[in-house]
Amino acid sequence: MVVKQNKTNKRIFGAQRKIIIREASRIMSQKGYAGTSIQEIGDAVGIHKTTIFHYFKDKQEILLACMRFPTSEMVDGVKKIMDDKGLSPQEALRKAILNHIHLLTRNLTPNILYSNEIKSLSPKYRSIYIETRKLYEAHIVDLIKRLQAAPGGCFQGLDTKIVAFGILGMCNWLGKWYQPRSKRSPEEIADVFWRMFVSGDHGNLISTIASHEV
Repeated sequence: MVVKQNKTNKRIFGAQRKIIIREASRIMSQKGYAGTSIQEIGDAVGIHKTTIFHYFKDKQEILLACMRFPTSEMVDGVKKIMDDKGLSPQEALRKAILNHIHLLTRNLTPNILYSNEIKSLSPKYRSIYIETRKLYEAHIVDLIKRLQAAPGGCFQGLDTKIVAFGILGMCNWLGKWYQPRSKRSPEEIADVFWRMFVSGDHGNLISTIASHEV
């Protein structure tokens, strides 16, 4: 009974923490880190500002969580893809691109925060965040290496890190132009990216994109 109660408490704690992260991300993306107060975050969540410190040490830790949360989810997602032995190297990389786009289009604010607020993180927290990003980038590099090593694989003779940063840069740029009410699903966008970057199938892509509202 005690174990069950502990699990329930952890779920409640985790759910409330996610709500705080979501609201803090939204406000900080609009007003900036310096222009956002704990009071505003508490009001948006519907709790007293002092209650927030039950979930986070300080505002710096909130900013770190806002920036790190989607990247951590991306790491978890790509790990599952890498562990799936039933996927070919090509299928694995394609799924990783789709996983990235799914998570990014679901919540664009962390990408805005990364562009604007990484300088606001203390050296300690910035280091933690960068390590999380490096871990994710390393997984993408590993997927590319697997594809290079496969018979007839892509990217033969190319620097894997440059290829990885090219793919990630293309995906992350979604934050600059993607609209939440887009008529293009994450699957459709991932397919266009895949064809452009990986399969080299550029035929009719311009007309395909031009004929649909993004």
